[in-house]
Amino acid sequence: MCRSQNISDKVPGSKPLMAAPSAGSAPPTRFSRSPEVGFRAYTLMEVLLVLVISSFLMLITVTSYSELTKGQGVNIATRNLARKLILARSYAINYRETVAILMPQHNYPGSGLPSSYYHRSYRACIVGQNGSDYYFKRWISGESWEYTPTGVAIFEVDGSNGVTTSSGKLAPQNVNPTLVSPVPLPGTAPNKGVDCSDIGGDSSVTNFAAIVFRPSGKSVGARFVEIGEGVYSPGTLTLTVTNLDPKAYTSIQINPHTGRVSYEQQAP
Repeated sequence: MCRSQNISDKVPGSKPLMAAPSAGSAPPTRFSRSPEVGFRAYTLMEVLLVLVISSFLMLITVTSYSELTKGQGVNIATRNLARKLILARSYAINYRETVAILMPQHNYPGSGLPSSYYHRSYRACIVGQNGSDYYFKRWISGESWEYTPTGVAIFEVDGSNGVTTSSGKLAPQNVNPTLVSPVPLPGTAPNKGVDCSDIGGDSSVTNFAAIVFRPSGKSVGARFVEIGEGVYSPGTLTLTVTNLDPKAYTSIQINPHTGRVSYEQQAP
């Protein structure tokens, strides 16, 4: 019979791969390091090189993110407002009502509305026609004021496609705007101003820039809504354009013959 034998028995002076610990010695640890193994510290040039490379990569990342997000707030505001206009047109057709989307501008209305609502809010209501003008009748049930994202403004609501800018400041053209509850209010109904008492305003505010849809679905005249990155300053009554890049500017168009709502990007 063949007897197994440890290889150390055959090789003089050899030791087992895992020698048995001697009595009283501490058990070996897996992560123990030989005392003769040394460590080398980084030099100042190596540390500076790593910092330079990291800063360069961070700059590329921030620039790419900035390009990616440029105009996103404008796009969100445009889609939301365009959807609201489409819903207003559908409501007018389905319920045989004349529906308006009110969009306060700093020159329309003149007073009676909290300044935070200018150039960045809109709301749907029912209006009535008196002669060639339209007057507020009531808010549509379930509808409330909606807002554009911070830093995004509704530049104009009128019959002209495009805005005029000078040194980064908007010069509203307001060519043939459609106004709801224009002054003076007539003596016969419908003749109400817009009720803004629920937001801390007056109960009869006049001169609201608006897009109006008839029961047929057609709009009152050719209408354009200009949206871009801007900030309204109530103290100086000015609207400043903060980004003139074409990617940060859109124009919503309402066809007067069909009422169809569309939008496109364009340079101011």
